[in-house]
Amino acid sequence: MKKKMVLMMMLGLSMLSVGIASASGLDAAGQKACAENPAYGQFMEETAALRNALKAKDAELREQEGYAGIERGYEGMDLEKVDKLQTERKALEARINLAAQKHGIKPTGGKE
Repeated sequence: MKKKMVLMMMLGLSMLSVGIASASGLDAAGQKACAENPAYGQFMEETAALRNALKAKDAELREQEGYAGIERGYEGMDLEKVDKLQTERKALEARINLAAQKHGIKPTGGKE
């Protein structure tokens, strides 16, 4: 039971950090500067499918988090599926960040 609680806390914190990172995005001036940058446009085109896949993985993770609740005793969550989704999500983020570096764009979440 302790292991499941720790995993739930880790999942919750990871979801929170993703939300904070995406909410802290660019200000209006930064968005305009990016929109005018041709490399940014190429990056957005090149990563459209990857970003959509990342959004889908996030939705699946949120769905799994919804299965786990106090009323269900955290028994509804498929921990193997959560682990697999998190691994796939990290791989997608790495590919997006690699494309960002290729185009000279700061990677997501301010990571170098």
